Amino acid sequence: LDYGVVGQLCPCKLSAERRRRHCPSRRSCGHLHDRPRSSELEEASNGFKQTLDQSPIGTMISMRGPNGDFILEHSAQKIEHIMIAGGIGVTPFRSIARYVVDKSLNVPITLVCSNSTPQDIPFKNELEDIVQSAKCIKVIHIITKPEQSRIKWKGLTGRIDSNFLKKNLFTNSLVHLFTFWLCGPPSMVSALEETLDKVGIDQAQIRTEKFTGY
Repeated sequence: LDYGVVGQLCPCKLSAERRRRHCPSRRSCGHLHDRPRSSELEEASNGFKQTLDQSPIGTMISMRGPNGDFILEHSAQKIEHIMIAGGIGVTPFRSIARYVVDKSLNVPITLVCSNSTPQDIPFKNELEDIVQSAKCIKVIHIITKPEQSRIKWKGLTGRIDSNFLKKNLFTNSLVHLFTFWLCGPPSMVSALEETLDKVGIDQAQIRTEKFTGY
């Protein structure tokens, strides 16, 4: 049995929802052993998330894989990693960050999470715990629609554009050696690729994963 590598994914299918979606590779793949917190799915709008939220513990799912190359290499500790996520696109980065903590690795990671409102931030508490556990990991949250939030947001707002990159991420002169990871809605990932190209980041430094249907 191939359990895969942290960061990989498994296309999966729920019996009541025939459209396939990607889930992060985990050793427990095959059953829903641990039901997601309802607060994480309260904004669910598509059939897959609604079906997942309504599925009892023990529900069977079918999946194949794991596959994908969105993973850390053995040389990861020698490189600065900038991981930019849109919404639930943070999922593989969460897995990678947890792995770094669990294995006590010294992998320098800056994780940028873009969401519409503070309530939309996936795994917010867990990410805070990860930062407390690993000094090599930094998390930056940016909110695109603070006016729609039910609570006042005092952090960063707006889009991840060239000004944001230069002010918050390009403070190191060795930025040309960084690896950039992009994961989120296709339109966001494509826009970020163009932005990175305009500010001089080589395509070889960029790794992408597009999450659809969320």
